[in-house]
Amino acid sequence: MYNCSPIHENGYFSFDHISVIDQTNTEILLNGNFENDLTGRNYCNSMNSSYSGLIGIRGMLLPYNGLKFWFDGAWIPPDYLTQMISTKIGWNYTLKFWLTNDATGNTMNVILFQ
Repeated sequence: MYNCSPIHENGYFSFDHISVIDQTNTEILLNGNFENDLTGRNYCNSMNSSYSGLIGIRGMLLPYNGLKFWFDGAWIPPDYLTQMISTKIGWNYTLKFWLTNDATGNTMNVILFQ
């Protein structure tokens, strides 16, 4: 399982084009571009964070590609997405994603854990 919880000061971020590739060059993540909404993922906002995430549609901001992306402004407390993936001990995996923040000069930390 991966949890992804970008933490930032202000503004909203757009998250898209997520990929996890195993060493046989096989994509093991489902729906990395959000085109099928949250298919394959669970969304958690257990502490009812304000400005919580949603599926963004091209026109709100621009996704990396396609029509949809994850759009989020939650800060404290954060909300997050999860997805279960199978991995093999000793294998290498490549994680890639596109992330942008609409607030000028703002930094963002992305925390990934299992």
